[in-house]
Amino acid sequence: MFPLIRHRVRPEAGLARRPEFFSPLANEFETLMNRLFNRWAIPEEWFTAPAWEVAEAEKEVVYRMPLPGFTPAEVNLSIVGNELTLKAEHVPPEGAKTPEEERRVELVVTLPAGLELERMEAMFRNGLLEVHIPRVPAVVPRRIEVKT
Repeated sequence: MFPLIRHRVRPEAGLARRPEFFSPLANEFETLMNRLFNRWAIPEEWFTAPAWEVAEAEKEVVYRMPLPGFTPAEVNLSIVGNELTLKAEHVPPEGAKTPEEERRVELVVTLPAGLELERMEAMFRNGLLEVHIPRVPAVVPRRIEVKT
């Protein structure tokens, strides 16, 4: 049986400090995970991809996406069924004095039901893309008069 080892936490160490007794085990576990999962490397873009910001109001839904460094000509929006697709690609000019990176963004969002997709509007100002989609007016019951 292993003897019990007392461990005293120093106040400056905080909760992030672990006992030295478990350090070799933690290091072995970390090495094992690195060996297993480095074979299937996950692209860095998956973690840094921008996300839509959604603002829902009574009469419309607004989708916002920051796209700094893009121009309106480089942004392409399309809609198929109830899916809104954004594709943006920035390719630097061939004779550019400063080296710019080629940037690409491609995102798909499934739109909720009850929106008038025919009246959708998109605006691009100061690196911010806004897509305004009006809601279908609520169905108001109409009273029908019964004649005799």
